[in-house]
Amino acid sequence: MKKKRLQFFIFPLIILGVFWLILQVSFTSTNKPPLPPQYPDSYMGNVVAVQMDVTGHPESRYFSPTMVHFKKDNASDLTKPDMYVYSVDQPAWHITADQGRAEQGLQLVHLWGHVHAHQPAGKTSPPMTILTTQATVYPHTKIIISHAPVTLIQPGTKVHSIGARANMRKGEVDLFSNANATYNQKLANQGQGKKQHESKSTTR
Repeated sequence: MKKKRLQFFIFPLIILGVFWLILQVSFTSTNKPPLPPQYPDSYMGNVVAVQMDVTGHPESRYFSPTMVHFKKDNASDLTKPDMYVYSVDQPAWHITADQGRAEQGLQLVHLWGHVHAHQPAGKTSPPMTILTTQATVYPHTKIIISHAPVTLIQPGTKVHSIGARANMRKGEVDLFSNANATYNQKLANQGQGKKQHESKSTTR
């Protein structure tokens, strides 16, 4: 009889103890303070992202082996970013770098380390390559800006400048300062019959 009474009291205590433990774990997890905005809140690997324009056509495409997202500025750090920026009736620009940081989703992308931007030849334009150490890409407006030393390469022409702004939709490049160019007639002849991209130098 005593054994049955003892069991009668022990089992409710065990059940109450388990219930209390569940409540404590639940309370701790639901009341855990959020991470500060400067700390990463998610990690992803082998990321592929495509932005579409209002007509449903691809506007830009991104690949990165590793992406770390931060709540602040809706920013993402990218390793080896590899991106394409598309324009109607123009070959896509292919842009790569060692590191990148996308902000406001993918509204702008900061790039640094061996930044390489290239557009193949189009129907009426020769190929163009831009080399620099840092740049910012605005995929929606098709603009790429750098304030670092820049090298612009087209068939037969190589231009060096401190800073540049390229309109990827129109194929126009504004060189900021200290621009100088070298010209190779033989290479230039290979691009005959193709309209040259407009390139102009301005001094701030």
